Amino acid sequence: MNKRYWKIILRFVKEWFSFPKIASTVSFFLLLFLLLKIKYSEFLIVGVLIILSLIDFTGQLKRRKREKRIRKEKEKIFLLEAMIGQTKEGFSSIALVNIVNFINLMKISFSSLENHWLLLISFCVTLLSILFYVSNYVIPQKAQELLQEIYPEYKLVKNL
Repeated sequence: MNKRYWKIILRFVKEWFSFPKIASTVSFFLLLFLLLKIKYSEFLIVGVLIILSLIDFTGQLKRRKREKRIRKEKEKIFLLEAMIGQTKEGFSSIALVNIVNFINLMKISFSSLENHWLLLISFCVTLLSILFYVSNYVIPQKAQELLQEIYPEYKLVKNL
């Protein structure tokens, strides 16, 4: 089942690379590349990551409250719903800690790196950002549709 759900996530990531979204992705990539060339960009990146993590942690708290309410009402929780929550928790906590550690370990200013390293870093961060967005915002919005598509009996369970 986990393989099936990861295929669903990858399907939405592939759909991300359609024309209107590809323009915003390329813009994000170029903006990130130019941002990394600025002197002391590490501090700006860490600041943005802390703000984004705080926003994500508040979303996680809301989701946990919702899950507790569902458990109290003894509604069924499907694997896709549980996996969405696990994916969110993994991305936000691990990404923040690892990126801050990476910046501290390097002890090299991003602006002093050669362009090919900056391009590689920008590319990786762009792909991770797309995966993060898809798993945290796109799939939860479409979770009901996906569950009804995969399990026809899901509609019956939710109506009981």
